[in-house]
Amino acid sequence: MISDKTIKIIFFLTTGVFLAFIAGFGLVSAAGTPYVMLEKIPGTFSGGTTNFETYFSGLYKLSMGLALVLAMFQLSRGGFEYLTTDAFAKKTDARETIKNALFGLVLILISFLLLKTINPDLINVQLKIPKTPVSPPTSVSATPSTGGRVVAGNGVFNEAKKIDNNLT
Repeated sequence: MISDKTIKIIFFLTTGVFLAFIAGFGLVSAAGTPYVMLEKIPGTFSGGTTNFETYFSGLYKLSMGLALVLAMFQLSRGGFEYLTTDAFAKKTDARETIKNALFGLVLILISFLLLKTINPDLINVQLKIPKTPVSPPTSVSATPSTGGRVVAGNGVFNEAKKIDNNLT
């Protein structure tokens, strides 16, 4: 039997490796370097390369599908065990397996519905931060008539101009 301490160590090591992988992949993606996958995971690539956003979105969808498949497998295994055993103790174990599988299915369904109810965009994992367009001024001049202050030709420095006028 594996002790609780060993299980905790394995859990934290697995979590650490996963987080290190995600952080490393995010750094590569932030550098603008496309990642060429050796083995393609369905939904995580486009045109032979991938980026962090596409990879994470595909990984989320794949993990949800895998969780559903595993829960259905456990449900089937528990049902088969319940039907084929004669021992009362084994039937109790089979009922427990079926109950846990149904709990897993309900948990997956509730998490999906809760995210979809709060905001449907939470299910479509998008990690892209929209870029704010910045337009440069068309003309900037400092003349003696303005007292040496900078005057902008369009709206980039208009707010600064208003603040400057309020201060003087």
